[in-house]
Amino acid sequence: MAAPAKTMKAVVCTKFGEPKEVLQIQNLPIPEVQKPNQAVVKVLYASLNPVDWKIAKGYIPKAKQTPYTICADYAGRVVAKGNDDKLKDIAVGDLVYGQAWSTGGSFAEYVLVSDVEVDKMPANVSASEAAAIPLVSNTSYQLLQDKLKVKKGEKVLILGGSTATGMAATQIAKRLLEAGEVVVTSSQEELCKSLGADRVINYRNEKWEEVLKNADFDVVFDTAQGQSAYDAVQASNVLKKDGRYASIVGGPEFVMQNPLGPNLKDVSKLVSDGKLKLKLDQESPFKFEDFLKMFEKSMAGKARGKLVMQVSEDEQGGAKGTKDVDDEKDVK
Repeated sequence: MAAPAKTMKAVVCTKFGEPKEVLQIQNLPIPEVQKPNQAVVKVLYASLNPVDWKIAKGYIPKAKQTPYTICADYAGRVVAKGNDDKLKDIAVGDLVYGQAWSTGGSFAEYVLVSDVEVDKMPANVSASEAAAIPLVSNTSYQLLQDKLKVKKGEKVLILGGSTATGMAATQIAKRLLEAGEVVVTSSQEELCKSLGADRVINYRNEKWEEVLKNADFDVVFDTAQGQSAYDAVQASNVLKKDGRYASIVGGPEFVMQNPLGPNLKDVSKLVSDGKLKLKLDQESPFKFEDFLKMFEKSMAGKARGKLVMQVSEDEQGGAKGTKDVDDEKDVK
């Protein structure tokens, strides 16, 4: 009988710079539980977010120290856990998902996570879909509900409706917070309307700031443009004088999510209730060794949905991945 493996493959950022120059596949020790509130997860699928390559390039100072294992979103199986009551809802062998920020990264065969970074995987999604959910959904949940405080019946504008964050934000604004009208900018009208958008402005054919001049939105959430969006909103009176604005891209109202915030269980409930589902890019899932293709596609702005890689096979079975996630039959 072969001895248990002691090392694992991981994609490591060796120093800050261009991903193709600084990211390497290395062999690292498999992590072990060090504290009662930690668990070790065998990663089955992991996903890339734009913030991952921005950190690797050094655009977000102090976010990480090199060398580090890249990326955060994951789905997998628990292989070890501490005895803290905060982990009482998960057991060894359970399918779980979440974000790995505090002690490791998700582009690895195993990851060590704390209690706020892990939750049971909703039963109505595959492991590849689950890996796409955490960061963008947590971000949208925190900003729309906690910071922007969207109220029932309000008018919400989401810039970048077909970005991964925009897709999550549209569903949360409409199906959870019950916004009266959700308008998004996107070239993918059918997709955005299937997610709950009441109106889609195709930025390729018309300028949203002209179409929406004096529109008096209660809330504007920018997921795509940054400073230029803020300037356009101010110049065209798109937002009410007492309206609320936030951007995850840049500008004076730039905000980052709290990756250790207590919203993962809230997101899980939305997914389980059929109110939240994300679209994967047609090339997903990528192979582990093709991780640079994911970075290149994201940096070029060519992703059409979440970029997900398969990290490991599920030896227990039941954690199916899928390349066809455009069927919205489970989304209410």
